[in-house]
Amino acid sequence: MTAGSHKHAPDPNSKLNTLSLDFGGSRVKSAVLDPDGTQLGTHIVDFVGYPFTPDALIATVNTHTNAHSIPFQRITIGMPGIIRNGRVIHTPHYIRTTGPGGTVDPELVSAWTGADVKGLVETTTRLPALVVNDAIVTAAGVITGNGSELVLTFGTGLGVAFAVDGTLTEHIEVSHAPSPLGGTFDDTVGAINVSGADPALWSENILRVIDSLWPMYRWDQLYVGGGNAFKLTAPVRARLADAGVKFLDYEAGARGGAAAWEHVK
Repeated sequence: MTAGSHKHAPDPNSKLNTLSLDFGGSRVKSAVLDPDGTQLGTHIVDFVGYPFTPDALIATVNTHTNAHSIPFQRITIGMPGIIRNGRVIHTPHYIRTTGPGGTVDPELVSAWTGADVKGLVETTTRLPALVVNDAIVTAAGVITGNGSELVLTFGTGLGVAFAVDGTLTEHIEVSHAPSPLGGTFDDTVGAINVSGADPALWSENILRVIDSLWPMYRWDQLYVGGGNAFKLTAPVRARLADAGVKFLDYEAGARGGAAAWEHVK
């Protein structure tokens, strides 16, 4: 099953449409959303080109801004890492010359650490912007407000967002914590991207990741999304579904861009 769908008629003439951009380790996706989060028009996907600097991010925002014909009045950006008040505290992939798994470049670390992405976007587009961790944006679009809800996204690394009774908690980079399989959670989740990786073994390891997070969160509802979630084997997906896990569709990462304005204070 999938989560995060809406059933009302979209309004392209709304005065508060949102351009939502989901920056990942390998791709960036964007869509224009009406105030209720319904997608208007097409969903655009591009590759992230490395080395990827703050200026390159702004250039990508401009490209997507110009590519959408439906008007919008604000911008939401979800990106990997620790983002506070629109500034980058740490981002795991963009500080590497060739992206996820690559060598950390000191100049890229300097460029990204403290980068005021919110300010750069607002100056360039002259529109209000919200810049937060990408898992927060995904969660904003799917949580129901009922009990404790954990959102896990499996992409080039692990994304985590947690909500209690509809309130998103402070983002913590659990992805950098030690994985029960060695390395970090990012390493375990990203291992499927390595040439020759065994999907069956990786899928079983993902189950171990989920099990290891249970003592910390004890969720009532678990959502699983991200591009690599589609690489889970059918038996593992079936086991998760039987346990009540809800799977998110590919566009979920951008769809929460409207709701994020209500959830992030």
